[in-house]
Amino acid sequence: MNKKLLVASVAGVLGGMVLNAANAATVVSPSGIGQTVLVPYFTAQGGNATLINIVNTDSTNAKIVKVRFRGAEFSDDVFDFTLFLSPNDVFTGAVSQNAGGGATFSTSDKSCTLPASVSQDFVTSRVASGAAGTLEGYVEIFIMADLVNGAAPPPAVDIWDKVLHSAGVAPCGITNADITALGLDPSVGWPGDAPGPYDTAVAAAAPLGIAAPTPTLMANSFIVDGPRAAGYGVEATALVEALGGPYHVTFSPQLATQVPAGRWDDWSSDQGLADTPAAVGGDVARAAYYDLPDLSTQANAVVNGAPVAANHGTTNTAIADVSAAIASRYVANEFLTDSTVAAATDWVFSMPTRRYYMQYVPAVAPATGFVFDGAGAVPIGPYFTGVTAANEQPLASFDVYDREEQTSAPASFVISPGVPGVLNLTGEVGVIGFNGSATTSEVLSAKLTLQNVDTAGYADGWMAIDITGGVPVEPVIGFAAIRASNNPAGGDSFNYGAAINHRFY
Repeated sequence: MNKKLLVASVAGVLGGMVLNAANAATVVSPSGIGQTVLVPYFTAQGGNATLINIVNTDSTNAKIVKVRFRGAEFSDDVFDFTLFLSPNDVFTGAVSQNAGGGATFSTSDKSCTLPASVSQDFVTSRVASGAAGTLEGYVEIFIMADLVNGAAPPPAVDIWDKVLHSAGVAPCGITNADITALGLDPSVGWPGDAPGPYDTAVAAAAPLGIAAPTPTLMANSFIVDGPRAAGYGVEATALVEALGGPYHVTFSPQLATQVPAGRWDDWSSDQGLADTPAAVGGDVARAAYYDLPDLSTQANAVVNGAPVAANHGTTNTAIADVSAAIASRYVANEFLTDSTVAAATDWVFSMPTRRYYMQYVPAVAPATGFVFDGAGAVPIGPYFTGVTAANEQPLASFDVYDREEQTSAPASFVISPGVPGVLNLTGEVGVIGFNGSATTSEVLSAKLTLQNVDTAGYADGWMAIDITGGVPVEPVIGFAAIRASNNPAGGDSFNYGAAINHRFY
């Protein structure tokens, strides 16, 4: 990449950020606090475990939060639950591998959840690769509604009192019936009816303590490599919608009840789910209330001073806003593989909106059951238009430099598995390893979507990638995970780990 071009590109992007911030419906929060929070990667491969911390920085209101884990290959929902956070509350849990070779979630946290216990194995019913397909992925976290204290008169069912901690413990015992008592009943409606029955239900519930979400959530993860005694702390990406609101309540109950026929497209752009039995088959799964909200559910009530209907309809407005907020053309970061310090590097590329730009085509999909495995899906744009039938996103170009400004033609770098000089992102969370194994990465033990780059003798340096694959920008977040050891002769050996966020421009 020409350095003068790089400087010009950075200047143009920075200028564009200032210009677009005034008009964007959704932006990345510079503080790391927002309504929607994306954890770019979790892994339970190779003895790794991933710790997740979710923090409510609001000292006044409690939060009703949706937590959803999605698989690395096709963004399938592999585990989700509803979380209630009291003011200043922190929820913690861990993903690890179970005896059956899949992922499991465990927590001893005292915050309330639906279901009451979320220490459970991940679900494989929508994963084409079975239990192994749950071991890597990413996490999406949404504030669906605020809980406000001081409702008058006191409701018959006061969720606030169940959520609020006393001496470090919340009473909990929340049920779906409690939610219905607050007027948040799916039979009443959903934000697709704005203004309509759902808004009326929310207005009626307001005296009972329900309010639209305020952007006060942050999250962090920590990948623990037990066998090699190393760890990598990762900051989640937080999104703020409508630049300060107001917002719609987007609560959906934690129920397996099927979404009413003909309504799924009002609430979601997800092409891998359907709400009518006739459309269910092949790669498409039947949509349930626990599938909502998702990244394409419209939460903005006002954008640029104009009211916004709470449904996105067929225009994909919400997912376009999220995609635009995290879209870039170039990514750069460092790699370290110096054998004298036993160093290794993996890069993670998480694409949390890619699923929404793949259209399911029933005529060519295999009858594999209620599983979205990518077969029969074609890109519908404007992002990820280069995704292939092999579930790969080609990268337009890349340049590798050592620490002394030396570089080589991309064709001299070996990409495995793949074609020399051609680098792809596989799956919806792609992992690139450096100078290691083509089957298991050296740092994160990634397997599901791994590609390895042999950097032609450059042990350490940096790489710049044009990630567009032929379109102006692509929505991607991620980081580099680097491990090293001091390995002194005759002394104690210590391992060191670091997670460095990618630079996008």
